[in-house]
Amino acid sequence: MKLRLCAVLLALHAASPAQAHSPVPGIEGFYVGLLDPLSAAPQALVLLTLGLLIASFDKSQAVWQLAAFSLATLAGIVLGASLLRFDAALLATATAAGALAALAPARFWLACLLLASVGGFYVGAVSIPDPGPVRDRIITVSGSFVGANLAALYVFGAVVYAKEKAKAPWLGTALRAVAGGAAVVAAVLLALHFSTGG
Repeated sequence: MKLRLCAVLLALHAASPAQAHSPVPGIEGFYVGLLDPLSAAPQALVLLTLGLLIASFDKSQAVWQLAAFSLATLAGIVLGASLLRFDAALLATATAAGALAALAPARFWLACLLLASVGGFYVGAVSIPDPGPVRDRIITVSGSFVGANLAALYVFGAVVYAKEKAKAPWLGTALRAVAGGAAVVAAVLLALHFSTGG
């Protein structure tokens, strides 16, 4: 028993402090940017919930929403440098997108288009790297743009593929449950953000 306790204490002592957006050893530039949209919970939740929401529409309607997300991400990268933190806005967007995907999938196309645009803008705005050489920043931001759009596209593509291949009656309910769960997580994080004076 004492040996186990010593091992646990040693492991806890060896742990290093956690850092948000900490660089991954050996990964630089474009690849740091590529992973950045998935490195923080607010961004990842927006990408997940928007992907689920967009995938609830048919492909002809979803194309416009994906395009709006992509253009808004670019606008966020270009215009977001002068703005401040977006954690609360990201979490509110994820809550709304997840709730809409859970409660009313494939409805309210215009609201979905608006959420895709707002979410894309915020994801782009928080993907701006720290000050440094212009060339390095452009490379990193390019990776962030690609990473954010690939993440949303992969969620969308996985859902569409599952719908086409599985054709299981429970799949729609499962997707709504995932969207609802993500909305709840985002809402709880949003409440914590405000309760701690975020």
